[in-house]
Amino acid sequence: MPITVPLVVDAMFKSVKTAFVSALVAHAFAWLAGFYLPFVPFYQGVVVAPVIQLESIPPASGNEAAIPVLDDESGSGTKRFTATLIEINGLWVMWLLLVPVLLTGIVVLAVRRADISQMRRFLLLWGSTMLLLVLCAVSILSIGVLYLPAALALVFTAFTYPRGRSVALGAI
Repeated sequence: MPITVPLVVDAMFKSVKTAFVSALVAHAFAWLAGFYLPFVPFYQGVVVAPVIQLESIPPASGNEAAIPVLDDESGSGTKRFTATLIEINGLWVMWLLLVPVLLTGIVVLAVRRADISQMRRFLLLWGSTMLLLVLCAVSILSIGVLYLPAALALVFTAFTYPRGRSVALGAI
């Protein structure tokens, strides 16, 4: 009669490997969003300048005609603009963009390290996942949508990581 214990251990290690790969994918998604957001024109807008009527401006001297100044070549008085996250908010925004990278990095290390207790690993895994999901929910209309793939990959990691015995890839 064959012993089934090695199959259970093998299945557990396969699920740890799956969790580790999905944590690495989440970390890569967080880095991609962190590199994309600061340098791509994220803000768009229109500046509207009033169109000035020639009759309403008195000439500077008696013989000169008044010339209105418009913002664009079309003569409509509107001008479109785009700006990056750094141009609008400054360099300090880079620290905020590193928060999801830090959260996914914590999960990668929690899955990889063998010397972490099961309870601590559980708290790190689910705590980081929940914090990233809250960050995505709060900022879903702006930058949160770009971090959503990383958050979903962390949810997959949290559900695929085996519960029970303390197993990590460092033990393999």
